[in-house]
Amino acid sequence: MSTTPTKLISAAEAAKMLTVHPITIGRWVQSGKLTGYRISERVLRVDLAEIEALLVPTQVKS
Repeated sequence: MSTTPTKLISAAEAAKMLTVHPITIGRWVQSGKLTGYRISERVLRVDLAEIEALLVPTQVKS
């Protein structure tokens, strides 16, 4: 994972990009799958580059 975030986005924005629930983003941060950045007690941000890295295209075999 990157040590210097390029752009931080909210857990809700990340969840929308990945079509998962925002709670899932929080769980991925807790498990270490994603790096989370606490802005305050209730505000969590994640690195946009990490979210984009999860969006890997796949090929469908026909």
